[in-house]
Amino acid sequence: MPKPIECKVQVKSTDLKKKGEDIKLSNLESLVKTQMPVFFCFIEFDGTNDPQAAYLVHVGKEVIERTLKRIRKLYSQGEGDRLNKHTMIIKYTDSDRLEQTTGENLKRTIEKYIPNTLEEYIAEKNRLLATLGFENGKGQITVQISGNDPVGDLIDLSLGIREEVYIDKSIGHHKRFEILSENPLLSCEGAILNIKVKPEPVILKFKDRKFSSGIILKAQLYRPHFNQLLPEKYLKLRIESTILELIIDPFNVNSKVKYSFDIREKQRNCLSEIKNNLKNTYFSEECTSFCSFRNQRRS
Repeated sequence: MPKPIECKVQVKSTDLKKKGEDIKLSNLESLVKTQMPVFFCFIEFDGTNDPQAAYLVHVGKEVIERTLKRIRKLYSQGEGDRLNKHTMIIKYTDSDRLEQTTGENLKRTIEKYIPNTLEEYIAEKNRLLATLGFENGKGQITVQISGNDPVGDLIDLSLGIREEVYIDKSIGHHKRFEILSENPLLSCEGAILNIKVKPEPVILKFKDRKFSSGIILKAQLYRPHFNQLLPEKYLKLRIESTILELIIDPFNVNSKVKYSFDIREKQRNCLSEIKNNLKNTYFSEECTSFCSFRNQRRS
């Protein structure tokens, strides 16, 4: 049998119809981080001895996100140890109003927020606590790189053309809700940057005429995932097969498609691929001229 529902309900009574109340952030932090379901029950008396209306507000995703973001901001401002001095308003609307101000109606309304088992509710709440604010990553590193073309060096590193890049200085930050806090473990003076490159499998097809059968090679495509963040002139691709490498730099008017041909010792028996590669030499010359022509038109 599923576990019975256990929850925490904080009751707030008021004679004012301001539709909300300021709650200390130290209290909210405790409530959002507890595993059980949490609710605020606002009871309006309107100057009488009997409750005139009751409202139930679930401490769900919206409240959890607002609370964590506000706390994160206060910590970044050096106010993390003074949460009891700061408040956040919890509002209620007509949609939160209980149909009847009875215990039975309160119970039925609470159950609507826990449609499945309590275990599933707790798992989802833990997931929210672990992921909210990290939608755009958990960290940010700013690096200083010397050299004639540091951006180009990083591009070549991400393409596997370079094995490493020397960093003069790096400053690392932990990031949540786009609010940064410096992380000394990610900061240093002088370092070597390596990137684990993950190429995509592709098929290369070379043709000298539109309707010819062409030549097909299996290859790996390398492309920087941050190309969209850089100026067009840095767009660059690398394609590599067992005996063929193409480096395509389409927006650099001073560059052509670079082609290299390599027969390694372990590949000496790949006669069909070697034969294809020899044919490719002719096609590559045409391809280079074509790419150069395209570059000139784009410049």
